Amino acid sequence: VGIGTTAPDGILQVRQTADTTANILANGAYGIIIEGDDSGTSGESVGLHLAAKTVGTNPIRGVSILGEVQSTSNDHDLIIATSNAGAAPTEKMRVTGDGKVGIGTTTPSEKLHVQGAVGTTNGTAALPTHTFYSDNDTGMYRAAVNTLAFSTGNAERMRINSSGEVSIGSSS
Repeated sequence: VGIGTTAPDGILQVRQTADTTANILANGAYGIIIEGDDSGTSGESVGLHLAAKTVGTNPIRGVSILGEVQSTSNDHDLIIATSNAGAAPTEKMRVTGDGKVGIGTTTPSEKLHVQGAVGTTNGTAALPTHTFYSDNDTGMYRAAVNTLAFSTGNAERMRINSSGEVSIGSSS
């Protein structure tokens, strides 16, 4: 089926005239709109479900993208849900109407709120794992097993070892 095209490349293809993001957001000229038919009660959602494989007659496993109403003032959260083998999708990430991102939590309280462990690479003094915007050689990294180090200007400046000893200006 082709909408906006006479020669669709897939089972469904929707083509619209491209516009700037600002114009689309301001004027609501979206290519596809999925909306609820309700009054917008808090907690109600509409969504899109993607399933590579149907189990039985229902595509319950897969990935879901939902828009959830948060209040009668019509603020919405974006929800991304994925499924494990044999289970319906569950929420994994949420972006709130005010821009907070939650991973592993449905109620993020900060710009980025991660519930659970976060793994990162080790990093080096020249390229620490945790850096500051526009200052890639200043930050914190894992210098060795159970050892935390801090660098500025491409060089290690401080180290805390597994015994809690702090070295400043020396890596030993």
